[in-house]
Amino acid sequence: MSETTDVGGAADVFLSVLKNIWDWVERVTSAVWSGLEWPHAVLIIFLVAIFCYRLEFKALIERILEIGPSGLKLQPPASQPSQPDGVEPRAVVDGSIPVAGELPPAPTNKGIPLPPTIVFPEQMRLNKEGILHEVAEMSDTEAKSYLITMLAFCRAMWSFEFCYANIFGGQIRLLQMLNQRIGRSIHMQEVNTIWATHQEQVKPVLDLWSAEQYLSYLSQNGLVEISADTVKLTIKGAEFVLWLTHFGRPLEKPW
Repeated sequence: MSETTDVGGAADVFLSVLKNIWDWVERVTSAVWSGLEWPHAVLIIFLVAIFCYRLEFKALIERILEIGPSGLKLQPPASQPSQPDGVEPRAVVDGSIPVAGELPPAPTNKGIPLPPTIVFPEQMRLNKEGILHEVAEMSDTEAKSYLITMLAFCRAMWSFEFCYANIFGGQIRLLQMLNQRIGRSIHMQEVNTIWATHQEQVKPVLDLWSAEQYLSYLSQNGLVEISADTVKLTIKGAEFVLWLTHFGRPLEKPW
């Protein structure tokens, strides 16, 4: 009983101290607020807001181009969408753990890239068991043909997945347009017109881009071939468009 009484007494003391502190805060706040005229109170609130959001205000001030009767005229944000180089990522084979989805380089003595060995270990284990079961009754020739076919399919899927992960919506529409044209090619003059229209539609996101920069991702990944006069869809590009439809990938992406 005495132990329960001690706990209850300690709780009462704690609540009493907490109430006294809160009363003191209320009295100080009331005294400061009532001792100031409203303009001073507003000024203090404004200064506190400036301090809390100083980085945002600094960024806004740097973007001001003109101040007039109609308000502020701002330049677009400096950040621009970016795409990686067309080289597909590859992991190292020095014993470090590769990033999920990356492929290690080919062994120098065989020239055959190996699949990831440390990525998603549980899924790798389950898949290895399944593959061993599938080829258990096959001859060496049958197993080799089967494994080569499946490896080629997996590489093609990985290549298209990588392209899709970083492609822009306008680039997808250009590939679709090329796929519908005779000869799967468009004159560069028409490409420039299409680019100018697209750039205006997504303004100001791509204001710092050129048509050449926008096309470079498609070219680097082997989806189009660019010459002085035309942009032509490659076989890989046509198969990529087919892959988009067949596997139900959303065609509407930003920019």
